[in-house]
Amino acid sequence: MWVAVLVLAIAVAMLVFVLWVNRRDYREIETLVQANGQEEKALLARLEQARADYERALQSGDGTAALRLGKAYYASKTDYEYWFAPPIPLPDDQKLDPAEREQREREIAQDNAALRRRLEERNERLLEADLKGMSP
Repeated sequence: MWVAVLVLAIAVAMLVFVLWVNRRDYREIETLVQANGQEEKALLARLEQARADYERALQSGDGTAALRLGKAYYASKTDYEYWFAPPIPLPDDQKLDPAEREQREREIAQDNAALRRRLEERNERLLEADLKGMSP
């Protein structure tokens, strides 16, 4: 009889522990999601402010201010587009040996660097076109 009570107590304790861990993990995930949302809102607010400042400088005809603010705007735009581009997943469900995993991580890092370069180059061309089209 006491063995059954002990087994039941252990089972209840394990259930409580599993529920506690799941609840803790859920709270951690919620915190990360909220932090990511806050970070995105802040980055988007900076981007919008930089765009508004840049547009004013373009309209005013001040080439020096437009160049400075344009660089800041397009740098913010590059950051925003880079960080919110869909990531390349590293397959966790496959058993990879360390060398293959390292090779995949290098490929992902190279792809990320190429993405950032493409975004920077495109945004530099946009800045040049904006400055050429600026009203005197």
